[in-house]
Amino acid sequence: MNITVTNLTLSKAASMPKLESAYDSQNDPRLHFGVEKAEKIDTVEIAWPSGLRENRKHLTANQLVAIGEGQGIVKSGKWGAR
Repeated sequence: MNITVTNLTLSKAASMPKLESAYDSQNDPRLHFGVEKAEKIDTVEIAWPSGLRENRKHLTANQLVAIGEGQGIVKSGKWGAR
């Protein structure tokens, strides 16, 4: 999976690492995109392993967003909220 996050002042990209786990350990599946002082994200582009491509626009910075393949945003919340 490839993900690109863009706004007027920056563009950041990431490839989803292969998630593996072992006895008594697990990798964190979340990706973090630092957007410096930006208050919003213009576009999040996702290229899923299935070939599906999705765009989410006008997201607020400083939040956790869960995006499901073909489902859009399935959960969101303020960064650091518990």
